[in-house]
Amino acid sequence: MLSMFYPPVGGGGEKHVQMLSQELALRGHDVLVLALADGGGRSYHDGSVMVREGGGLFQKFPVLFADRNRRVHPPMPDLLTVRAIGSAMKDFHPDIVHSHHGWLTYSALCSRKARGVPLITTLHGHELICPTSILLRNDCVCEAPFTLGCIGCRKQGFGLLKMLTVSMGIKLNKSRMRSVDKFIAVSTLVKKVHSQHLGLDESKFVVIPNFYKPEIIAQSKSELQLPDDFILFVGDLAAYKGVDVLLRAYQMVSTETKLVLIGKKHPSFSYSGSERIVIIENAPHDLVMEAWQACRFGVVPSICPETGPIVALEAMSKEKAIIASGIGGPVDIVEHDKTGLLLPPGDAHALAEAMQKLLDDEQLAARMGSLGCQRLEETFSPDAVVPQIEELYSQLRH
Repeated sequence: MLSMFYPPVGGGGEKHVQMLSQELALRGHDVLVLALADGGGRSYHDGSVMVREGGGLFQKFPVLFADRNRRVHPPMPDLLTVRAIGSAMKDFHPDIVHSHHGWLTYSALCSRKARGVPLITTLHGHELICPTSILLRNDCVCEAPFTLGCIGCRKQGFGLLKMLTVSMGIKLNKSRMRSVDKFIAVSTLVKKVHSQHLGLDESKFVVIPNFYKPEIIAQSKSELQLPDDFILFVGDLAAYKGVDVLLRAYQMVSTETKLVLIGKKHPSFSYSGSERIVIIENAPHDLVMEAWQACRFGVVPSICPETGPIVALEAMSKEKAIIASGIGGPVDIVEHDKTGLLLPPGDAHALAEAMQKLLDDEQLAARMGSLGCQRLEETFSPDAVVPQIEELYSQLRH
């Protein structure tokens, strides 16, 4: 497994790598995770999973990163990462190399080519076709990646030089994606846009969703106190996640129920709490799950095409109804009017009406939450998803 980071560092993609690796180990597979780290070189066990840290050349220059605690792989092969992957392959002799970040695939292609080991890339984001990884332009799904428009897109937040470098990197590496043996798309939209914009036949892609295994969470020791009654948002505190839309919608709702936003502070962060709006930055995972357990329902109001949001699966595991934008991964996860409500992205009035509906009808919200939990077990549990990945491994080995 190739991962940008490994928990507790990282987000939903890294949590998926950890869960998948542990499930595969339980099924009798030997699993080595190679994750980036500032220095690299440390090896340890996470249960039955072996974890090795392999630092890259770019990680040695923290000035290159807006968030120095998240030094990501560059949009091009990294010499030291290539060597780290090659060393891990020499020691481990894998049957499959499975990358979980598009840009890591660039280095993986350089390392595994001479060894003939099948390479799979799971598309957790849009970074292979979009410099910002969110596939959004002017608050709409971008239909023209790999153009000069990418350079100007969101340059205010990323910087012109960075956008130019990243745009050129993914464009120059576009043709190399033909050498990937198979892409796992975590939603139907991910398959569609990547097949279209990478110019690859749809047979290169298989749709296998993210999964979630309900966790037993100990009582949080955090000093942060959650309200007694609240609606919950979990995600990056940024406009592309629909935070602006959510705050406008919440002001239209007639309720004493509070709104809690839990997430990572974004460079464009400009939100402040109030008596009715509680903002919690960088909360530990235990607190997040405690919040899902205690909330009325969850809101996933992204205006960007989410790939396969883990937060929706976390909400379902706690029997919570979900209000989500009807775009991208949530369309595959939420059954409209059954396990939740799907709305046009960016429509604050529709979001306000949906929140008011679930606030006014607690039985409806409870029924949706219960059905969502059943759907999680049937469609998004390890027993439902991991065998699909194992079958793909088996096909590529032969």
